[in-house]
Amino acid sequence: MPKQVLSCTTDYQKKNAILVISHCDDEIIFFLPFLNHFDKVIIASLPATSAHTNIVNKYSRCYDANWYFARGITSYQTYIEYWLNKDKRQESITDYSYDVALRDLIADPDVHEIWTHNPYGEYSHHHHKQVSKIVRKLAVEYNKDVWCPNIVCTLTETPEGTEYYYDSLSLSYYLKRYGYFSEETYLQIQNYFLEEPKNETFPINYWTWQKGFPYTEAGIEREYFLAVAEGQDLTINDPEIEWIKNSLPVYGV
Repeated sequence: MPKQVLSCTTDYQKKNAILVISHCDDEIIFFLPFLNHFDKVIIASLPATSAHTNIVNKYSRCYDANWYFARGITSYQTYIEYWLNKDKRQESITDYSYDVALRDLIADPDVHEIWTHNPYGEYSHHHHKQVSKIVRKLAVEYNKDVWCPNIVCTLTETPEGTEYYYDSLSLSYYLKRYGYFSEETYLQIQNYFLEEPKNETFPINYWTWQKGFPYTEAGIEREYFLAVAEGQDLTINDPEIEWIKNSLPVYGV
């Protein structure tokens, strides 16, 4: 029986919007409903291996966007020994490096809005928070809009494995948009990650999140909020955002 592949129907038109994320798979986990909304999908924290590009090629053709790895393509060995090493990679994954990689992409006059991680990094992932901070800083500098997912995920380690609990903040004073997660599309793309053959010498987990469809219990329509409006960062000193930033344990430093 032939493998099922995504049914791709695209009608290209300029979107004037880009997505900036930390890792390859974040665009599926947190931004799937809006992938048809972007001209570019920019992975900013880690480079890709050839396997990552193989995976992306299987689904990116369904969207009118170019996938761009801001830190380039690297070998399996370098990816494992340097980029997945939390001590070594800190010399490269800095605020300055994000600024250099993203400044011109955000300054582009054709880009009107940027979508990225929220200030608390969805589940307090350090890279997500770094990317959010620099994107919002540059958006203020260049007078752009920034949209973020109103997703809070709490991870709890149990004897059976990691439990994921999804919630959201009230953020009642923010402009909102809503996006529908297609379970079928989500699982189909997830399988591309899971089925990619492992490099036997340097094995990598290409899918970095929980397996299966994560949003059933909390609903499959998710909320996104306008964090920066025409160059004004509305999240600065927001008490609800500051509270959740200080409450969640930090991952991925």
